[in-house]
Amino acid sequence: MARLNGGAGFAWELNAPRHDSLLYLMLEGTLDADRRFEDDYALAAGPSFGWLYDVTPAWRVFLQARHQRFALGDVHTNNDIVLSQRYTLTRHSALRLDLARRAEFGHYANSAMGYWMGYF
Repeated sequence: MARLNGGAGFAWELNAPRHDSLLYLMLEGTLDADRRFEDDYALAAGPSFGWLYDVTPAWRVFLQARHQRFALGDVHTNNDIVLSQRYTLTRHSALRLDLARRAEFGHYANSAMGYWMGYF
């Protein structure tokens, strides 16, 4: 499957005395192409929301939600909500945990993924 996705929106930086966060709201468009789709494509639009929050200088939380309504071509709806957390161990490594709930083609899936990330 080939996918082209883009969007535009607004972001707001929220500064508190000891914590920083960023909120954003976007309108996204998505074009998927695959022979398994009706008419070989699906075209969607929908909102997405995100919140980045620095709990501590080492610990960042990211919450993201997206709704995409594919109204042309293969008609269906995709929704997802993802909670990601990253904890920086050193300048060159971090731990990350992603928890997600996705709905695609009327099927729901939950996932949890852990990462150890190395930077060089």
